[in-house]
Formats: sequence, C-alpha cells, structure tokens
Amino acid sequence: MPTETEFIEAAKSGDTATVISLLDRDSNLITAADEWEKTALHWAAEKDDAVTAAVLVEAGANLLAETKWGATPLAWAAVMGSNAVADLLLVKDPKALTLIIAAS
Repeated sequence: MPTETEFIEAAKSGDTATVISLLDRDSNLITAADEWEKTALHWAAEKDDAVTAAVLVEAGANLLAETKWGATPLAWAAVMGSNAVADLLLVKDPKALTLIIAAS
C-alpha cells in the first residue's frame, strides 16, 4: 500500500499522475496530511496547481480541512496568491467566499 508521505510528496511536487495512481490504489489517502496538517489540497493550493487540485476535489478532498494554524485550502490559496486554485475552490464551494471576506 502507498504511504501518506508518498501521496503528500506527489501533490507537493505537482505529480498529478502519481496522485491519481496512489488514490486508485488507496482512496483513503485523500485524508492524508503532513506534520503541519496540510493536506494534498493545501499543497496544490500553495503551488497553484489547479490540475492536481481538481483531481483531489473530485476524489473527495475536504475543502474545509485546516492546517495547524487554521488555514483551509481556499484560505491558503488566497495567502499564496494561487488564483487558479482559489477560483476552482470557489466554484466548488461558493459559501467559502463569505469566510474570506469576513476574515479580511
């Protein structure tokens, strides 16, 4: 079985094909997080990797998962200036925009 570390590293490096392959082998990896509780979707948001982010969202990634400092993937995309991923996440959860506006 693939490990959570392999999955997070694949997302971190933008290796969408490996992300898909690992999810095909173990769909529970979608909940994996690193030592900062950043999920694969957080990493896709940080890198503005909309392709990987779309795969993760379709696989059931938690759009409201929080890092140790309370950042959701959308909030992290906003902080990192990752417009493509932020746009994708807003389409998937338009209510999240309220959270961003309220926080600003």
